[in-house]
Amino acid sequence: MANDTTRANASGHTGQLVGGIVASFVAFVTLVLVLVKQGQGAAWAGAQTGLLVGFALAAAVASWCWNSLLAPVLEPQEGRRPAWVGTVGLLAAHALVAVLLLLLAGAGAGAAWGKSQKLLAVLALALVVALVAIWRQPLKAWFSARGTLLQLNAGLVTVLVLGVVFLLNYFIVPRRLGWIKKDFTEAKYYTLAEQTINVLKSVTKEKPVELIAMLSTDQFAGAGSHVIKQRLNDFGKQSAYVKVTIWDPNLDYEAKKLYEEGVVSALPAVIARYKDEPQTREVVTGAEEKDITKALLKLLSPSSRKVYVLSGHGELDPDSADPANGMANFKTVLETDRYELAKLELFKQAAVPSDAAALLIARPKSAPDEKELQKIEAWLAGGGRLLLCLDPDDKSGFGKLAEKYGIVFHRADVLDQMQIMFGGDPQLFQGMDYGEHETVSFFKNVRQRTVFFGAGYLTQQTAAGDYQLTDLIKTSASSFAQEITAPAKPGQPAAQGARTNGPLTVAMLSSTKDPEPPKDEPKDAAKAPEPEKTRIRVAVFADGDFLANQIPANQFINLNVAGNIVAWLTDNTKALGIRAKDPSQDMENRKITADAKTIRWIVILTLFLPVLLIFGAGVAVQIARR
Repeated sequence: MANDTTRANASGHTGQLVGGIVASFVAFVTLVLVLVKQGQGAAWAGAQTGLLVGFALAAAVASWCWNSLLAPVLEPQEGRRPAWVGTVGLLAAHALVAVLLLLLAGAGAGAAWGKSQKLLAVLALALVVALVAIWRQPLKAWFSARGTLLQLNAGLVTVLVLGVVFLLNYFIVPRRLGWIKKDFTEAKYYTLAEQTINVLKSVTKEKPVELIAMLSTDQFAGAGSHVIKQRLNDFGKQSAYVKVTIWDPNLDYEAKKLYEEGVVSALPAVIARYKDEPQTREVVTGAEEKDITKALLKLLSPSSRKVYVLSGHGELDPDSADPANGMANFKTVLETDRYELAKLELFKQAAVPSDAAALLIARPKSAPDEKELQKIEAWLAGGGRLLLCLDPDDKSGFGKLAEKYGIVFHRADVLDQMQIMFGGDPQLFQGMDYGEHETVSFFKNVRQRTVFFGAGYLTQQTAAGDYQLTDLIKTSASSFAQEITAPAKPGQPAAQGARTNGPLTVAMLSSTKDPEPPKDEPKDAAKAPEPEKTRIRVAVFADGDFLANQIPANQFINLNVAGNIVAWLTDNTKALGIRAKDPSQDMENRKITADAKTIRWIVILTLFLPVLLIFGAGVAVQIARR
């Protein structure tokens, strides 16, 4: 009889063991499927709910089976509780693991911390309390054992040492593991630009935004897809009202439809749209930070600005594709940034139109009449904005206009001695020496080049008065300028005079200064600066062809610089200075830099702290043994 009972018990234990293993496996598989969906950033659907129900049922069965097997080990015979209590405890342990993994999966997918995450966190805390209450007796007995204390001590030391290593990697190496990270790269390579963060903070709760990146299957498989995904996650982490999604036109029906309808013309692309108004959207090709920010700016500021292009004096034509006499390429750049260009024959108008955000005068060949100049001066006096490009032998007289705002234009030929030395065109030179200004800060950091095909030069008027002057682009020290004393005749060069050695300024900005506080009043009592609409701004290039179609846009950044200047002229500088981040082309800016204070902390954390932890662990062991 005893043998039969023993065999029956063994058979029952075997069945419970097999049932526990199978139920645990089913629970594990269903939970993994839910976590995969969450990690992909997918919206919660009925499939996830069904999987969670399956997990709960499998976990309940596994808890019952394992409790029957573990109860004799965990609890003494005389203090054993009803079986259902232990089953509930194990089920709570399963639920706690599931909740913690769901929170981690959501964080890994870049999900914003919302109401559902808070509820899960509260549930996790409640489950921990429940587990302690249910298993208090076994836990008390276990913690009272001497061997347990020694094991906990060793485990604690291991966790602390690993924690130090983890924190170092978390703060130094940009793993995108959380909200806070320390970027030690020289150019803040792994950090969103301040302008981007400001744009993201302007998204409101009333009008949440969705950023959708469209990548093909091949791009998902490529190394660049990981960079794009991390960049988009950074955008999502900056605002609770920005949702980030990635679509593949080969797999997602809506993405395929947008691609077939021509909404997206090339991949990768980013769509910025309002979550509640999906038809209100902006699409940009590319997935660089500057592209995504540009799409957001267009969405949040839908109104366009109008730039008038002066015509009637032989200027570059914004509608012409002619390499030498057109600037259709620059028109495309401005239209991409939501500017509207219109030609202006000012001699037919009573004044510069009131809706003019800026006036562009590109390489005038003949002089305007006096009334035109008066109209332009009157418009500028009311806070107008002017971009002026002049030939080195300019005969239009617009150089005198620039002089009223502190910029002196010199009719001269700027030549490059290096070009002469190597048999090149001496009037062709590159500009890489940029001043301290927001319009060129990005290009200065990455050392990108502008090009000039024959230019004069500019100097600052000694008595600039109320104008703040900025030397924007300078030539190299190997350059020099020959003053033009007489215009060129057919077949003959222009007569030349005095020589001026470089570096020489070939682009300059002028802006109305902020008013100074009265001398008899404290600084904090100063009047507010003039409103932007009354501030005069003038930009001058000493090269009439700076915007011409003949400039190779894939080699030189003339149009990008000019586009930034138009943005500065029109107070639209939110996206200036946001740089492209291409690891293969920008190794210099990923150099790790650290000041003396940072180096001291790294030495303390990596060298001294682990030693102190090990020493402290040894002291704790000795105390425990006594």
